[in-house]
Amino acid sequence: MSAEILTSKICSCCRMNLPIVDYFLNKNNYGGLDHYCKVCKKQWQKKNKDKINDRRKVYRREKGITGKPRKPRKQKNSCYKSRGKVYAEDWFLIRMEIYVRDYWRCKVCGTKCTIKGKTKIQCHHINHNHLDNNRENLVTLCASCHITIHRDKINDWIYILKEIRTMKAS
Repeated sequence: MSAEILTSKICSCCRMNLPIVDYFLNKNNYGGLDHYCKVCKKQWQKKNKDKINDRRKVYRREKGITGKPRKPRKQKNSCYKSRGKVYAEDWFLIRMEIYVRDYWRCKVCGTKCTIKGKTKIQCHHINHNHLDNNRENLVTLCASCHITIHRDKINDWIYILKEIRTMKAS
């Protein structure tokens, strides 16, 4: 059984078949993408602005959150920087494709990954070169497996991944 890579999806609202980059991430949905495309989602949010704000107020009151929510920081340039490393400007889209391709599962232990916590989803460069964003060089890992790989400096990753795949196939 070969896993098909999701490259496009049909929007539940406009019924158009669009590439996956035209959808917001939503880890609660199958495939990790929202049901509506970005255009339809923004239209829905604009139409239901009062309803959304009311829900937000109730949530903030229940959680005891006071003051204004922080505004997201604007990046000075188009590149993504993390811990001193510079990534490609489309790094978020590349990671999303890898997460969807791997069904939000760690390729080592098979754990269903989440956005935060012990099973936080992370994208690993197999050859340890963060500038090489070739899709075959990227793999989804949970935080604990990612730490193990970097701590032990596992370089025979390709061999390990092939063994895991053959074990799962049989």
